[in-house]
Amino acid sequence: AESAGKAMRFILNALSGDKKIELFTDEPRNMSFSDDLGSALVEIALREDAKGIVHLVSNEATNRFELAKLTAKWRGTDDSNAIPGESRTSGLNRPLDLSLSTDYLQSLLLKTQIRGISERLAS
Repeated sequence: AESAGKAMRFILNALSGDKKIELFTDEPRNMSFSDDLGSALVEIALREDAKGIVHLVSNEATNRFELAKLTAKWRGTDDSNAIPGESRTSGLNRPLDLSLSTDYLQSLLLKTQIRGISERLAS
């Protein structure tokens, strides 16, 4: 888990802990993994036509509960610590949609594909 990024460390800790943890189903977010991210950054740095803000994330949106279920299935571990919840009913003041547009990234036609969690866990 040390080499995992922040989001994956959070999920791995939630799955391996002794307590149930509520993971929101209504906060979609896009992910990227460091090797895909690094390759894409190098590719963009070498291009003169890439300007402005580029969201270097996969175009697959997921939420923390779904991420926990997929990760547990991939690892062959128990996912019963993860319970679904909703941010909108939690009393927390948080943005609900954390997803990012990848339209500009897709228009750059990079050789590097920033894989989403489903594709990443399938490889």
